[in-house]
Amino acid sequence: MKQFWFWFIYIIFIGVISAQSNFKTGLKNSNPVDLKIDIPIDSAISIHKNYLQNAKNKKDTLRQLYGHFYLYVDYYKKDDYASVQKHFLEASNLVNEASNPAWKAAICMRKAHMIELIDADIPAAITQYEKAINYCKIAKDSFCIAECLEQLSNLNSSIGNYEIAETYFDEAIVWMRKFGGMAEMALAYNNYSILLSNQGKLKESIVYLDSAIMIAVEKKDLYKEMMYKSNLAAKYTLMNMPKKAIDIYKQCIITNTQNQWYDLLRYNYSGIADAYEKNGNLEKTNEFTHNYYLLNDSIKGAEVKLKISQLETENEINKREVLLEKNAKELAVISAKNMRNFWMMLSALALSAFAFLLWISQKKKHKIDNLQNKKYLTDLTTIILKKNLLISSQNEELEKSKLKSDLIDNNDLEAVDIEDQIFNTKILNDDDYHTFKAYFEKAYPGYLLKIRKNWRDITAAEERLFLLIKLKLKNKDIADILGISATSVKKTRNRLRKKLNLPEDLELETFVDEF
Repeated sequence: MKQFWFWFIYIIFIGVISAQSNFKTGLKNSNPVDLKIDIPIDSAISIHKNYLQNAKNKKDTLRQLYGHFYLYVDYYKKDDYASVQKHFLEASNLVNEASNPAWKAAICMRKAHMIELIDADIPAAITQYEKAINYCKIAKDSFCIAECLEQLSNLNSSIGNYEIAETYFDEAIVWMRKFGGMAEMALAYNNYSILLSNQGKLKESIVYLDSAIMIAVEKKDLYKEMMYKSNLAAKYTLMNMPKKAIDIYKQCIITNTQNQWYDLLRYNYSGIADAYEKNGNLEKTNEFTHNYYLLNDSIKGAEVKLKISQLETENEINKREVLLEKNAKELAVISAKNMRNFWMMLSALALSAFAFLLWISQKKKHKIDNLQNKKYLTDLTTIILKKNLLISSQNEELEKSKLKSDLIDNNDLEAVDIEDQIFNTKILNDDDYHTFKAYFEKAYPGYLLKIRKNWRDITAAEERLFLLIKLKLKNKDIADILGISATSVKKTRNRLRKKLNLPEDLELETFVDEF
């Protein structure tokens, strides 16, 4: 009897395991490019384009989806975001017409990646991974669940939710060990090392990175090896071991340049600049900072954003054309008696589509020019309105305190550090300033990093004033936002002028505007 139950449970267990779906395994096994062989990225793109075209010729939807995902990764390695977006949109169109939960999970995961990549909107990316988990469960894809949990850990770590991140990782690693391979475990080790590093546990994080690198070398995955080594170099910089970091970065830069892995090369330039800065070599710091901006501007500039916007518009047009074609075929079976109504309806649809596309085109054109500044100014105005209420309240408290003014030494009041007043004010608190900087970065990409690279000793108060002047705000508006007096703003302006070493005949506003 015991033997009966043993075999019964064993059969059930085998049935559950065999019922497991794994979308990524199929994707990996169908790849026409051998990942163990290092080939130029352009060659991989050519192979994957042929694979996709063959799938289209055979009308094989699954293989078409695979083809778009392969090219998605290829172009991501080259930091060609417009092409990444193109293949994401085409893959999304295929999935939208199907009801396969495994495909929907895969699209949600890549949509989360695109949101994080293009918009840097971590909460929105987290939402997409949570949706993906639900589809993974429906598809009975345990490895997919593990990947989503791991990414949720990584994203929460990036915004400081370390306790939540640890919880997700502990759950993910159980699934990963059971359903993932060594390559997937290496990526998990890498992500966990980032979590440990964010918490200041640098030595522990290096142990996990070393394990990830060993697996990548064993699997002959040079791209992952370079990614993990770049992260390792960053840890050595944080541990005040810049020479060791520089040696690793140099090796990575040579390999990534040869393979045209511009996504990794961009981080190499930024990382080695930081390492040289810590090592005291300002000439090399400026050289690699310059290289970083040249590469970053070429892949994240306005031209790329415009191209992505155009791709989204064209995708909407194509979807509507497909819809119109489908409607036309269905309506073609209508009898001659209803043919007149058919043409009237088709004309109305075509006219509506044309009007809609014209509206989309105009909206995109205005959006490209105005969206960032308009969004920023709207939020900034909201901050000012809310804070003005607080300023009024503070003024009332100040009036009450005048009764005790004869007990305060005027000289002591003059000695109050104005910069502390700006930095510690509750009118623009840390949360508000974090939001302010996020919008500012969207309006002026790389501007804040450029300030910090040029004046490494700039204080937080001076930095805030710098940004507000860049927005052409008057002293009174700046005082209102910061919750201080106009006199205090003027004194801090003078300190900022000295920090920038401006000649007397050069206006501070002119310098900041042209910087």
